[in-house]
Amino acid sequence: MLGIEDDSVLVGFEEEEKSNPSPRKMLEDRVIYSSRKLRRTKQHGRPILCDFGQARYGSNTYCGDIQPYIYRAPEVLLRKSWDEKVDIWNLGVVTWDLFEKGHLFYARDSNKQNSDGHHLAEMITLLGPPPKDVLQGSDYAGEFFDSEVER
Repeated sequence: MLGIEDDSVLVGFEEEEKSNPSPRKMLEDRVIYSSRKLRRTKQHGRPILCDFGQARYGSNTYCGDIQPYIYRAPEVLLRKSWDEKVDIWNLGVVTWDLFEKGHLFYARDSNKQNSDGHHLAEMITLLGPPPKDVLQGSDYAGEFFDSEVER
């Protein structure tokens, strides 16, 4: 997430909401508002670290899904154990998206469903085949790679 240094964007957003309220659905315990586009600023503010809901601490290794799908590191896609190094991959992909104003990976099949195979294929297109040590220890890697993978 990037901070907003020019808060006139928010003033305009608020004025538009006052004069032309977003559609909403009233429920017994909450109100659900329809999204409204927020005008882009000419210059981004400082990056803000956020969303620590899945944070892991220490130098342990972990298993299981983390990270938003299009930002997942190869280890996570291959269902291997992972550690803090996956955050470096995540940072690189997020940085690409911020500066290129689009996603580095699409990672979906023809039905627009998340696809590990498509995601890995896109990575290979950019970086070449993975080193064997990345595939070792992943039973799931056999779904996508044979034993002859060479760098």
